[in-house]
Amino acid sequence: MSNITTVILAAGKSTRFKTKTSKLIYPLCGLPIISHVYSVAKKISGNKVIVVCNNNNIDDLKSILKDCYFVIQNHQKGTADAIEQAKNKINSKNVLVLFGDTPLITFASIKKLIKKFIFSKVKASLIAFRTL
Repeated sequence: MSNITTVILAAGKSTRFKTKTSKLIYPLCGLPIISHVYSVAKKISGNKVIVVCNNNNIDDLKSILKDCYFVIQNHQKGTADAIEQAKNKINSKNVLVLFGDTPLITFASIKKLIKKFIFSKVKASLIAFRTL
C-alpha cells in the first residue's frame, strides 16, 4: 500500500475538550490519542504521512510522532483548508485522510476501505459510523 499518502488532521483547537493542551496528546491505553491513529497511518503509508497541526501543538506532536512531515494550518478554517495546507507535500495519486482524534480506527477497517475503493474504481470513498 505504499502508493498512498496519509494526511492526519490535527490542527483543531480542542475547544470542546475544555483544556489549553491539545486533546491529541492525552493518554489513551498508555499512548497519546494521536499515536493510535499514527500507527494505522504508518502501516498504510510508511513514511508518507503528513500531519496537519497548529502553532500550539506542533512541538508536542513532533516529540511524539517520528518519520512524518508536519504542516502548520495557521488559521483553522475547516477540513478542506487543512488538506489544502498539506497539498504541496502530497506526492501520491491516492490520499487517505484520517482525523487525529479517532483512536479507535483500525488497520483492518482502513484496509477494507482501500480494497473496496480499488475494486469499485470510484473517485473517493469514506468510512462513517453510527452511534447508538
